[in-house]
Formats: sequence, structure tokens, C-alpha cells
Amino acid sequence: MAPPGVGSPWHLHHAEDESFYIIEGTLTFLIGEERITAGPGAYVFGPRGIPHGFRVDGDSPARYVIMTTPAGFEEFVVALSEPATGPGFPPDAPPDMAKVMAAAAARQLEILGPLPE
Repeated sequence: MAPPGVGSPWHLHHAEDESFYIIEGTLTFLIGEERITAGPGAYVFGPRGIPHGFRVDGDSPARYVIMTTPAGFEEFVVALSEPATGPGFPPDAPPDMAKVMAAAAARQLEILGPLPE
């Protein structure tokens, strides 16, 4: 589950396609130059080689499933993960961008910057 305002940076996968299935809430996606607002039951596809990103919009948290094919993106997630310190959302702190950039570069993923408005 992700709180409102949380999302990904504008990024580009070279090794995998990324798909999203929305369970609850509303997400806005930017895939290439196309902006998509998606709610429960929606499926959104972000092909490799096309810059994309997303943000949770609205006043309520969102639940969604991210699928990447072929496998390998999970290594990026694990490299940036930390054990939970308690229930609920993690503290609202900016990510360690040096760590993010190093993990991305090691996994054929480019972080292009913040999601364009």
C-alpha cells in the first residue's frame, strides 16, 4: 500500500517491461508522452525502452501490483529495501539517491529525474 503523493521517478528500463494492476486508489502514469489515470481494475503497461513513471493521486492510499518481465527487477527492490521498524508506512524521508543510482546502474535501469508534471 502506498500513501498519496508517493510514486516513482521518471525512469527507463533496458532489460524488462513493467506492468501495473490497480487494486485500490488512483494512480497517474506517464508512459512516454501519454498520461494515464488509472483506478481499481485497471492494467497499465510500461514497455522497456520507453521512459515512464507513476504517482498515487487523490486523498487515499493505493494498493497495486507491479509485474516485471523477465525477472530481475526484484534485485533492484531488494538492494534498496530495509527491514520495517514497525507497522504502517515507513518514515517519510527522502531516498539515498546515491544508493538508488548505483542500484539502478547495476541493473540496466536509468533514473531520468522527477516525474514530469
